[in-house]
Amino acid sequence: MSQLRDSGRPEAGTTLIHCADSKFLPVRTGKSITGARLATEEYVKGDLQMAKNKQEEYAKAPTAQELKGPKK
Repeated sequence: MSQLRDSGRPEAGTTLIHCADSKFLPVRTGKSITGARLATEEYVKGDLQMAKNKQEEYAKAPTAQELKGPKK
């Protein structure tokens, strides 16, 4: 992902990208797992429309608020 200079060091600004990725990926993964769990629970109940809704809701990219993490 990052472009290297001849010195082998990353270009300026790539740390910010990696930092953003390091926040985005765990939140995205958590949302995916939660959505899959909730959708599966609805499938087990037989509510296919609700399962579809849960899948769609949790398939969305994380919001800025979700990337901030839980309130302490």
